[in-house]
Amino acid sequence: MTDTPGMDRTALDRLDRLGGPGFASRIIGIFLTEVPRRLDAAGEALAARDADVLANAVHSLISSAGNVGAPTLADLARAVEAEAEAARWDILPARLEELRRTADAVGRVLERERERRG
Repeated sequence: MTDTPGMDRTALDRLDRLGGPGFASRIIGIFLTEVPRRLDAAGEALAARDADVLANAVHSLISSAGNVGAPTLADLARAVEAEAEAARWDILPARLEELRRTADAVGRVLERERERRG
């Protein structure tokens, strides 16, 4: 994996060791499909001011980010989850946008990594 700040270079290799060749690429594919869906659900929950749905939508990002070696993304998801649970509507729009930008950046890195792995 490229030396991107906030990315664990060994996480995907670890996945391949655990699940066999190509396992990391399959996990990347799931990440690239599911994370945008979760972020869309979080955005809808934010618009509806539904704190429980918002917290649930971002909660799954924590483990997804951990699986692909994106601890910065996981930390942001934890923060958004906590802010949703506290109904901090004043800061949630900016934090959710930060989470989305970070997830997009991680996704670009992972897409390149998946292409590199074949």
